Amino acid sequence: PRFLKLLSGITLSQIRSYVNQPFDAQLHSIENNLRLAGLDAGTINPFEIELDLSASSCIGFKEHLEGLPRPVVGIHPGYGPPGRKNNQTAKLRGWSQSSFVRVSQALQKLGASIIITGSALDVPEANCIAAALEPMQTRILAGRTTLPQLAGLLSVLDLFLSVDSGPAHLCAAVKTPLIVLWGPGKWIQTRPVSSGAAVELLRKPLPCSPCYDLPAMKSCLRNVCMELIRPEEVFDTCRRLLGLL
Repeated sequence: PRFLKLLSGITLSQIRSYVNQPFDAQLHSIENNLRLAGLDAGTINPFEIELDLSASSCIGFKEHLEGLPRPVVGIHPGYGPPGRKNNQTAKLRGWSQSSFVRVSQALQKLGASIIITGSALDVPEANCIAAALEPMQTRILAGRTTLPQLAGLLSVLDLFLSVDSGPAHLCAAVKTPLIVLWGPGKWIQTRPVSSGAAVELLRKPLPCSPCYDLPAMKSCLRNVCMELIRPEEVFDTCRRLLGLL
């Protein structure tokens, strides 16, 4: 087969699968993948990710931070592929716009600045959140950064607040303190992890959660697992991580 010929061309000595090395649902996927590759996660730091933030592709975002008072908190309300971008804050992994607004307003009253990140398709929701905030303490960067620039931006924030999303993992990789609002995902296996910064996972252990990849996920009509995460709880966690108690 063509695939096997390709693998033989890069001198792989063997091919392993989870048939040979069973997947352990009580371990993070990173550790499972290392075990599958024949590596002992106990002898290395399995969560250490190296990113070259000095690369030219990572610059070009600092102009958006000029004049913003510290601390600077990033919020990321959106997630997922383009086909699922419509009204994401009301969907399965989403947290309501009003909740993001309440936390952001409370942080701004303490002197913090808010940066709203996301893709170009997240701009409408970013605009709705920003409309309720103090303009001089708010920047909308949704749709205004490349992925490398986003990594650079995350590395200079004081805190990042996100739903279960790709940028949350990127934030953990650049070792910026992170709060993740977690609902249907398999948190043991896929949560963001960091060896160099605090990662707070806020979730509610409901009987139906996690439901990812299960029939319950497809039949869910209301993401109670996310609704039960209260803005007051999130704000208190933000204050603690920022040292604003």
